[in-house]
Amino acid sequence: MMKVLIAALISTTLASDNKVTPVQKVIELMENMVEKGKKEMGDEQIQFATFKTFCDNTVAAKQQAIAEATEMIEVLTADIEKYEAEAADAGKTVASLDADISTWEGDTVAAEKVRAIEKNRLHCDPQGLLRIHRSFGDGNCYSPEDVRRCSAGCGCINTIVDRKAFPC
Repeated sequence: MMKVLIAALISTTLASDNKVTPVQKVIELMENMVEKGKKEMGDEQIQFATFKTFCDNTVAAKQQAIAEATEMIEVLTADIEKYEAEAADAGKTVASLDADISTWEGDTVAAEKVRAIEKNRLHCDPQGLLRIHRSFGDGNCYSPEDVRRCSAGCGCINTIVDRKAFPC
């Protein structure tokens, strides 16, 4: 019985081998490869289309960003030039004001020197005080005593101011 089974198995194997020839096997393998290639090509086309869409969107977005940045650079460059011009004008104004301040400080020093000279002259020159009195012509009275005190250097200017001899 075993011999019968082995013989049946061998005959089945030989019969099935006889049904598929090597050429048919190659054709079957090639058809499977074509189907697999078509499937992979479809997958790659979908993947490529997705990547192309991403690239197109990215290119458009980057071009727009570059255009906006270029415009912003132009605006900022114009602002920089404007502020540099304003700074130069402000520098000229500061230099002019510094010159004015220096002039005023010099005038102040000169005026203080003139006042000191006049003060000394009035304290030492009673006739100068009388000339001041006569030049006012305001009806205020400066006594000769005030003039003597002035000639003595006792501060007649303060006495005259205290008596409100100068006009208001």
